[in-house]
Amino acid sequence: QVPAGEERELTAEEIELGDYSAIVLADTEDVWNQLFQQGGSDYPEPGMVLFSNAVNTACGGASSAAGPFYCPADNKVYMDLKFFEELHTRFGAKEGDFAIAYVIAHEVGHHVQTVLGTSGKVRQLQQNLDQEDSNELSVA
Repeated sequence: QVPAGEERELTAEEIELGDYSAIVLADTEDVWNQLFQQGGSDYPEPGMVLFSNAVNTACGGASSAAGPFYCPADNKVYMDLKFFEELHTRFGAKEGDFAIAYVIAHEVGHHVQTVLGTSGKVRQLQQNLDQEDSNELSVA
């Protein structure tokens, strides 16, 4: 997505990244659907939005500076195409396919945490902790 008034044609590389991202998201859906089904429930699949520069979400506006993120208010994973480029140029990810898949799966993990209620429980526990302990709990 692009902000209103800034629509443009996608480059061949962006189309390829979009196709690859859709495949990775579908793979995560296959895994989580199976795991939730084994647990006796349905997996509410997240949506995914690819963007460059800035995007408006149910969680508010975000710029490329935020990088990829998950918005629990609309259950969508937001993937910044500029960040995919940075995986190669800034972070040195060779050919980047695994790195991109990892980032998408990570954001889907935040969706799963939200669906299972883990995110809310962690936020509740963090209210009574100092910054260091709060960060440690967040990482755990």
